[in-house]
Amino acid sequence: MHKNYLDGGLAIVGSAALLVGLNISIYEFSKINKLLSVYQINRLYSQVGARADFNRNGTTTAQEWGLVYDSLGVEFDPRKPESLSPSNLEKFLAMPIEAEKSSH
Repeated sequence: MHKNYLDGGLAIVGSAALLVGLNISIYEFSKINKLLSVYQINRLYSQVGARADFNRNGTTTAQEWGLVYDSLGVEFDPRKPESLSPSNLEKFLAMPIEAEKSSH
């Protein structure tokens, strides 16, 4: 009888440890996903910024960012230029080069 209680107790402790380990794994996975999302968004902004540097001087000005926003039909706020969604960034990157030139 004592062995049954011991086995039951070990099963509960083992299950609890498994759940704690699972929660830690889910938390770590969530953290990694957030870091990947931030990395991907930063990468998209870098790509759009480089492509939006229409005069190719190495600096994307507020005016150039404004042209990006105009081409996407999004209102531009120069105080917060990095407010485009990832889908907006991808949409801009998918636009043909001619659209960039005609938006000047």
